[in-house]
Amino acid sequence: LKLSLPDDEFQVFLKKKRKPLGTPIILDFVEIDNTSRLSSRVLRSFINIEEGSALNIQKLEEDISKIYGLGIIEKIDYHILQKGDKTGLVLEVVEKSWGPNYIGFGYNFYSNLNGSNEYIIGFNLTRNPVNSYGGEWKNEFEFGAKDRFFSEFYQPVDRHMNYFVAPNFEYKREDIDTYESGHDFAKLR
Repeated sequence: LKLSLPDDEFQVFLKKKRKPLGTPIILDFVEIDNTSRLSSRVLRSFINIEEGSALNIQKLEEDISKIYGLGIIEKIDYHILQKGDKTGLVLEVVEKSWGPNYIGFGYNFYSNLNGSNEYIIGFNLTRNPVNSYGGEWKNEFEFGAKDRFFSEFYQPVDRHMNYFVAPNFEYKREDIDTYESGHDFAKLR
């Protein structure tokens, strides 16, 4: 079985498939192959390429760096895809393989060299993203001379992540030194 086209038809076929160097690629579609917990709609809002416009690699790279700036994405690959007579851009988005839960620990020790010593042991837990719009839940705990619990839920309310609400709650209890005639009198909690 021999497959071939007459020379003139083959030249027409090549012209359709090959574009001269420097010819801009006009995009008919932009697709996002998304395996992250962020919604594709949110990711797409960072890519400022409209269908029917020419591909600008420098602008695309700038848009991609904004997505990386969210701190949630490990890798973004992109390629041009031909579907019939349509040319499109496909972005493959992969969420970080580490996280999204982050735990931190800390220890503070204070001394005034007069025999008064205090310590604080603390830890925090941050979970990001907790939903497809990039919500983040942060909790901080401290125990010792000062007891503290802080919790905040940061929630973007638009797909561009320009606007957000961040309700929070904080509980504190700390020692207060009282003095009488210049001497320690008592510690109040």
